[in-house]
Amino acid sequence: MGNELDQPTEPAPSHAAAWWAFGFAVWTLLALMSVLQAAMYLGYVGEPIRWGFLVGVRMLDWYTCALFLPALVWLARRFPLGGPDTPRNVAVQLTTPTLFVVLKYALLLPIEHRLGRPDSLTLTGVLAANAVTELMIFWAASAAIHGVEFYRRLRARERQALILEQRLTRARLDALTAQLRPHFLFNTLNSITTLIRRDPEGAERMVMQLADLLSATLRTPEEQEISLREEMILLDS
Repeated sequence: MGNELDQPTEPAPSHAAAWWAFGFAVWTLLALMSVLQAAMYLGYVGEPIRWGFLVGVRMLDWYTCALFLPALVWLARRFPLGGPDTPRNVAVQLTTPTLFVVLKYALLLPIEHRLGRPDSLTLTGVLAANAVTELMIFWAASAAIHGVEFYRRLRARERQALILEQRLTRARLDALTAQLRPHFLFNTLNSITTLIRRDPEGAERMVMQLADLLSATLRTPEEQEISLREEMILLDS
């Protein structure tokens, strides 16, 4: 049988799905807010708002960022903050998103050209206009992921501490039981010995009761809780 403490601390599938769904909802909300911001600006400067183009470009802009979220999660787990490797891990967490920004616009720009962006818009120009902002978005997403991972590791340590506490309590109960059973058994046998000649029937009843009691206590040695009815029977015995 495996050790509970050796089990992986990955989140349960239902919890992982809930986190991903929550992240997708937040990302979609940010994308819609970006659409609203761009529409307000176009209305302010008096330019026409092409809603189809605007929504398509802005949503693509944010969802292409979302493509790199699994990579950010992997980075947070592979290079966690805390411990002796923190300076190296911080450097990795800060520099790797730069590559993600370049890959994002290399993927996004051809799609935007098909949607109606001018062909004169180049990858260099897009990076010059948006690289710093995109880096800030990736860093913010990375910080949020680190917060989730820290919470997950904290809960895992709490579960491990609870398992250890349960094992310690069980060990103490077993030790106490091991100490009490021999003394109780010896005292009862001595009492039976004194009754054998003076009250044979009483001695016989005591032997039967002792057998029932030992059978009840040995039947469920692994249980930490028993019913009130079982407890009353043991007390009566």
